[in-house]
Order: sequence, then structure tokens, then C-alpha cells
Amino acid sequence: EEISPAKCATVCAGSTGRDSTAWQANNDHNVMMVVDITDCGLVKIPTIVTSLEGSSRHWAVKGTSSGYFATATSFRIYLNNQGDVSNADDTNNRRNDESKAFRF
Repeated sequence: EEISPAKCATVCAGSTGRDSTAWQANNDHNVMMVVDITDCGLVKIPTIVTSLEGSSRHWAVKGTSSGYFATATSFRIYLNNQGDVSNADDTNNRRNDESKAFRF
């Protein structure tokens, strides 16, 4: 019987940082961000588990666990503000003001 190579899983965790998360306006009530995971050293597209951490109102945001366009080096996250503020620029400023961080 042949011995196959051991299977192993790589686990990587990170954060965009409370004061350095670079949200970009996507449309009137949405922001997006490309999350760079290059430092994880992955060779295949990973399973991504995410969360949004903050000091207020992040419970009202949709999309916090939905990663898009994942590769071994990055993925995108889109957040929907559900009309809480009038436009995405305000949403972007509000998220940054409230010190939100995106965790993966």
C-alpha cells in the first residue's frame, strides 16, 4: 500500500484595521473593498469566513459574510447600508468614523 502525502489545511486570519479600512463607494448605498491575503501564502482559492467588527450600527449592514471573486491572493467584500444614510460617500465616511474593521 502506498503512503500518500499528508493532507494539511492552511489557516490564515487577518484584519483590515480599525483606522485603515479603505472602503470604496460602489453605488448609492454600497461600499466595497478588495482584501489582500497575499501574505497568507495560499496556493489555492481558500474557503473564506468573514465578519465586520465595529463600535456602532454594524449590525444593520448586509453582506458582511459574503466574499466575492476570491483568488489565492485576494477577495472582495460588498456591504449594503440599507438606506441608513443618503449615499455611499457618507456610508464610507461613517464606517471609517465608527472605526469598523473587517476580519477574515
